[in-house]
Amino acid sequence: MTIIGNVKVVAWNPARIRQLRGLENRLGVLLGFRLNNFGDLLGPSIVQSMLAFQDTPPTPKWPIAHRRLLTVGSILHFAKDGDTVWGSGINGKVSSTDIISSKLDIRALRGPLSAETLSQAGHSVTDVYGDPALLLFELGYPRPVRTFKTNICLIPNINDLVEWRGHRLKMQMISPCSSLDVIIHAISETRLLVTSSLHALIIAEMLDVPVRLVRSIHEPPLKYMDYVLGTGRTSIDWWNSVEEAVSLELSDRHGTNPLRKWDPSRLIDAFPWDLWNIDGGIRYRDLHLNRLTRCICNRCIS
Repeated sequence: MTIIGNVKVVAWNPARIRQLRGLENRLGVLLGFRLNNFGDLLGPSIVQSMLAFQDTPPTPKWPIAHRRLLTVGSILHFAKDGDTVWGSGINGKVSSTDIISSKLDIRALRGPLSAETLSQAGHSVTDVYGDPALLLFELGYPRPVRTFKTNICLIPNINDLVEWRGHRLKMQMISPCSSLDVIIHAISETRLLVTSSLHALIIAEMLDVPVRLVRSIHEPPLKYMDYVLGTGRTSIDWWNSVEEAVSLELSDRHGTNPLRKWDPSRLIDAFPWDLWNIDGGIRYRDLHLNRLTRCICNRCIS
């Protein structure tokens, strides 16, 4: 969890307990390491990027213990009464009965499957859909130049990492615990991404990189379909295994833009500025004018 201007921005990043190699029998040393799955860390970064476009300094209305914001990730089962939701989704491993909160301020959801589950749990939902990770480049993260350094890049879901490491395939594999910069450049530099990571899929689609989605060994398909439906599509192609996905002929194109029907303006305009006591906040149109002005100013300075 990250605190931004006295608002707790919830992100799933649990500690993992590991024994130090070579010391297990003598000392039994145990250390806690954060998982740092790149997709689950995007929420706080995107919130900070949104606030950076607002000229008025944030001044939260409420004490720190009273306001929490849920954004990127399948984390709605962690929600508490009074939480604000902007783009979060349901975890396919939980049901509507696992949503213990009874009072949520829902501004946007990842997709309609999350809306359906929350509605079944008695919540009033919205039809504003989209994973906030889709705003990454809209909010100024540097968009890399498309190059071709590798033919195929593998990025597994964090829960598939052990099994994917067992494949004896002579091709690049990137851990989902790598930094965002490493992930983005690896995707932009490959002819084909093969992945079971939702946020690797999202980045590939934003960069127009051909991508093949492999069915996760451990993750139900709900969150992937929730994202797909939330971007205006009805389906997505799946591959049953890494071997199947890499066995087909490579192509530098994957057809029409998969995000052509998704409009980022509704998600941006639904951002909960009021949590930081900002009246109205910046809108989608203003954000683009702001970016253009900054770009012109930076060129003049340089």
